[in-house]
Amino acid sequence: LTIVYSYIGMKTKRIKYTGQTLLNVTLESESMAVDEVVVSARRLNRNDLGISDKEMVSATQKVDMEKLIAAAPVVSIEEALQGQLGGVDIVLGGDPGSRSAIRIRGTSTLNASSDPLIVIDGVPYPTEISDDFNFSTATEEDLGALLNISPNDIASVEVLKDASATAIWGTQGANGVLVIKTKQGTVGKTRFSFSSKWTMKEDPSTIPMLNGKEYTSLMQESIWNSAKYIGLNNPGNKYLNMLSDAPAIGDNPDWRYYDEYNQNTNWLDYVRQKALVSDNSFSMNGGGEKATYRFSLGYMSDIGTTIGTSMNRLNTSMVINYQFSNKLKFGADFSYSQTNTDANWTNTIRSEALSKMPNKSPFTVNDLTGALTDEYFTYHDPNFEGSFNGKSNYNPVAMAHEAINRTVQREGKITFRADYEILPGFYYKGWASINMRAIKTRRFLPQVVTGVEQVNKYANQSADAYSDQLALQTENKLMYIKNWNDKHNIIANVLVRTGQYINSGYNSEVYGNASSDLSDPVVGTTISDMNSSESETRNVSFVGVLNYTLLNRYVVHGSLNAEGNSAMGRNERMGYFPAVGLAWNFQNEPLLEKARDKWLDEAKFRFSIGQSGRAPSGASVYLGAYVKGTDYMNMSATKQARMQLDNLKWDNAPKGNVYTISWLPDYDSEQHPANVGCVEVVRMGGGVTAQILYADNFKMYIRTFLGKEDARWTAWTQV
Repeated sequence: LTIVYSYIGMKTKRIKYTGQTLLNVTLESESMAVDEVVVSARRLNRNDLGISDKEMVSATQKVDMEKLIAAAPVVSIEEALQGQLGGVDIVLGGDPGSRSAIRIRGTSTLNASSDPLIVIDGVPYPTEISDDFNFSTATEEDLGALLNISPNDIASVEVLKDASATAIWGTQGANGVLVIKTKQGTVGKTRFSFSSKWTMKEDPSTIPMLNGKEYTSLMQESIWNSAKYIGLNNPGNKYLNMLSDAPAIGDNPDWRYYDEYNQNTNWLDYVRQKALVSDNSFSMNGGGEKATYRFSLGYMSDIGTTIGTSMNRLNTSMVINYQFSNKLKFGADFSYSQTNTDANWTNTIRSEALSKMPNKSPFTVNDLTGALTDEYFTYHDPNFEGSFNGKSNYNPVAMAHEAINRTVQREGKITFRADYEILPGFYYKGWASINMRAIKTRRFLPQVVTGVEQVNKYANQSADAYSDQLALQTENKLMYIKNWNDKHNIIANVLVRTGQYINSGYNSEVYGNASSDLSDPVVGTTISDMNSSESETRNVSFVGVLNYTLLNRYVVHGSLNAEGNSAMGRNERMGYFPAVGLAWNFQNEPLLEKARDKWLDEAKFRFSIGQSGRAPSGASVYLGAYVKGTDYMNMSATKQARMQLDNLKWDNAPKGNVYTISWLPDYDSEQHPANVGCVEVVRMGGGVTAQILYADNFKMYIRTFLGKEDARWTAWTQV
């Protein structure tokens, strides 16, 4: 028989029992030295599809907004991202509130929008465009999407560049996708944060400009050289007459406007200014094990360096997340923003100032004292300036100070989210979002800017416009994630996404107003334009995504998006867009183990290919449309303005694109088969000015009008 004595941290002692009545036992300490204990953990950053960065097979790039805005005085997302993302071109508008254009891997179309899809916390940001928007003539400021969200509320921005990465967003992501993640609440005590930035803006020096005397001397010399080239004795020499009868650049004190055309004016100095930008933001966040929250409030004021331009933005947001149990999580996002923008009536004010005659005065001159008055000078010499045409030949100083172009945009968004773990590795994620946006614009062009006659359509022209948009979007997703012994990893997703967009708008334009306060059609004014619109579009997407990883090194990715859109022809509602990709994370190969421990973090070869497409902008553009025609015997008549296109396809159709612009029943003098109507398709460049298409028995024919030199139509060709 043996008696065993043991204790934690002591050596075990065994004593053989031989009938002793008393045993005195002393245990010795047993200490063991451990050189180092390391506890390591790995955190995977997964996207909305549960795919980590190393499991991605497509071209993506992410930036941390916190680092970008820490020191840079930026007031918009576009400004913060400029130059930070490879393959992303951002053209910023020069004035406060002017819309910026974002292009991912260049412009992909000449006739439709090239703006990327913007996704905020998994919800697509609605940027629907009206049916009558002309992409071929629009400026960069027209095309951009102004996001009414403060950069201080953004955690990160990720750009999805290729078709494989954007496939899950269907046709909306054909031009690339910007995925924006906003800041969320964190567990812990309530934390407050306040930031205030003040920035002074000043234009750099421009190119040297001529003064008044230098300009008139060069103009006279130019006219004289032209006259000598034609011949001074030539009776038809118009330059000699111009030289003798050009008071705007001559020396005739008896001329009515002699004083106004003998000044030294730097027009650019009259329309620009030093500006101050202030950006203030406040936030608070915190929470416990069950609930987290974040509240933010911001106000930004941006005064432009061009007189008459400014922007004020007020934005607030509230994010709440609640963990009902280990399986169920609920979240709600609330945000509101209001942006007031003052802009010039036209965006050519600086170019007009640079091209204006420097010997001309912006104000009338007192005949007795020779001093400038406070009355704007609006006369335009017909030989050197011309008259106002809607874009040029106006007084830029009066335009900067007196014209009105004021826009108020209010936007509110509510999003509800739910996450539920059905079974281990099997999840349901869903959200529903409501976005409401209202834009009110008021414009006024006073007569003192243009100097046109009272009967001219630009005389005291006034315009009022508003647009309302309601976007209802939902997403339901089933996700399955399974890993077998760190050798096989599968991520599968099935999504159903819906969208409904309701748009309405109104615009009235009048001229001959007695005051800038009378912008609506009233007695004493003439209505030059009045229209209204209301539309509704819907889309639905069914998306399947499968991602398989072998040995943490080899990745295979595949997806298929089936999308339906109400803008498509009734026979071509659904479009199918597949994508596949391969990736090799060769940093996980055994032969690179030493490099991986020292300096190598990620090294990847990847290949992906996918198909994408776009639906035409607008609501039900495939439907035939009628407008008022020439009255017949005191009766109203109608005529067809747009042909019915039941087979209108997605823009990735094998036979190419078909754009419907106008119905021209008698456009072509030559009879074509079946004597059906034509569709005019205007194209720019290459000497081609127009093309005509017509359909007959499910066949499409085309003929092209070649430039002015040929002035002829080509023969009909089937396409």
